[in-house]
Amino acid sequence: MISERQYPVMNWVTLGLRILSIPSALIALLIFSDCIVTNHEIDRAIVKEKHVSIGSSKDYFVAAEGKYSYSEGVSRDFYDKLNIGDDVVIRLTPFFKEWKSIELVRGGVIIAKTTGTDMYYMGIMGIAFLIPLLYFQSEEYIRSQIVLMILIPLFEVISLLVIFKFILVCVRIFDRV
Repeated sequence: MISERQYPVMNWVTLGLRILSIPSALIALLIFSDCIVTNHEIDRAIVKEKHVSIGSSKDYFVAAEGKYSYSEGVSRDFYDKLNIGDDVVIRLTPFFKEWKSIELVRGGVIIAKTTGTDMYYMGIMGIAFLIPLLYFQSEEYIRSQIVLMILIPLFEVISLLVIFKFILVCVRIFDRV
């Protein structure tokens, strides 16, 4: 058992990691709000490419150009109805500009609609960015969990990078996070 008297630096490290867990929690809240908020940006795009990735399973992808460039996975049913050159309406999340849904439109009529696959991954990432909050547990518990000792600083650094990129998007250096 490491005592605080033997290693006074541990107090500062613990304090630093606890402080850095706050931006990570803010990113998690931003991700969750991005998934839940119904206010979204709409982008009209033209399908430039579609392809199938064959690995352990078949994955269907569509590349489209509008205000932003997109390359996202879609359902097979949607993929089969889609042609290169088709117009699509993409509903984007407000902060990270991920596909919330995509609609195939021909002659003003919606032919097909599907949900963006990134929405599921965003939820998982939101939960993962809450991991650094575990550093508010007792120090003995954290020290006994080697995986947490690795994951917590990792997610804290990633959250700082996401915040930095978000700032770069706000000053228009990048078009989306």
